[in-house]
Amino acid sequence: MITLIQPLSAGNALRLFITPPPGAERWRVLRRTADAFTGPDDAGAATVADDCTDTVVLDQGKALLNGTLYHYRPYYRVGGFWVAGDSASATPAATYQGDAVDPQTLLCERLELGLAVEVARGTLAPASGAVPVLTVPHALSGQTVFPCVSVWVEENSTAERAVGEVLCDDEHLGDGGWVETEGWLSSTRLSVVGASSDPAGRIALRTAIGRVIAANLPVFAEYGLTQVTFSQKDSEDVTQSETPLYLVFGSFSCMTPSYIRNVVGEITDVETTVSSSR
Repeated sequence: MITLIQPLSAGNALRLFITPPPGAERWRVLRRTADAFTGPDDAGAATVADDCTDTVVLDQGKALLNGTLYHYRPYYRVGGFWVAGDSASATPAATYQGDAVDPQTLLCERLELGLAVEVARGTLAPASGAVPVLTVPHALSGQTVFPCVSVWVEENSTAERAVGEVLCDDEHLGDGGWVETEGWLSSTRLSVVGASSDPAGRIALRTAIGRVIAANLPVFAEYGLTQVTFSQKDSEDVTQSETPLYLVFGSFSCMTPSYIRNVVGEITDVETTVSSSR
């Protein structure tokens, strides 16, 4: 029998758990949108598994539409004959939620707030009254007012993996459900580039950026950004037609959790739909 059908949180996928009867040599699993199976060679059914001995079968793909109820029936080969098992049904659904923090978004927000503090203190004196924080290089953004800061992702890659891709233990909810978490630790490197129209302004911008990042280490830690490192170096852009730009290139690196969450109910019993058609 099919003891359980588990909708995977990614959607368009169902995992079937099969308990074959004694003497079963192999089995075939069919799928229909109606519980109207005619036999192991049902032409109106899709074959999910054939000549199979696996007790866990994954059914996935474009043929499975989220929100549609699907029926499954296993047929077991016992003593040279096909023996039908009970049918079971389930509905695929995409239930995952990705609420992990994005390091670029968080860093841009904290830089924008921190640099506003630096302007208010007078350590930065932009003619516009603010230091824009961009998410692309200033040359691509069309930025013409300086100083400004640009933050973009240089690299985001998996760094640490776990068995089953489980970052932490499942969390039990008060209503009896569970929160499952799957993912990995990512290594992220961000470019933090400040641009100023004069050398003195570059020094002020460089030191202000460093102070803001240091001051926000507790904020980064609270959002799961760990092992933060930051480096800076000066450069110049002499391609500007009127005056060169004085740049400070920064590299911000951290480890951060990348995960999805899924809320599932407790398994209290398993229901199958029994049909007398064999």
